[in-house]
Amino acid sequence: MWDQLIPGLEKLKEGQGRLAEMDLFYWTFHRELEQGHEDAMSRTLDGLPPEEESALREGCLKALDLLEAFWLGLERPAPMAEPIF
Repeated sequence: MWDQLIPGLEKLKEGQGRLAEMDLFYWTFHRELEQGHEDAMSRTLDGLPPEEESALREGCLKALDLLEAFWLGLERPAPMAEPIF
């Protein structure tokens, strides 16, 4: 994701008025952080017994479903809360 996002943001900065002042540190920092995460996952998966692969895949798919629900849920209006007082 980051490898597509960051070049796109850099392109937006080129001559786009107020976007030209956009600070990309947040995005580049997270890319570096993710690289460490990717490396750790690769090392872990290298030693994963084949019989555990399906359980890992199932867990990953459940996590992705939760992330999708979270992001899609941001577009829905928040329910009105009952007054506390």
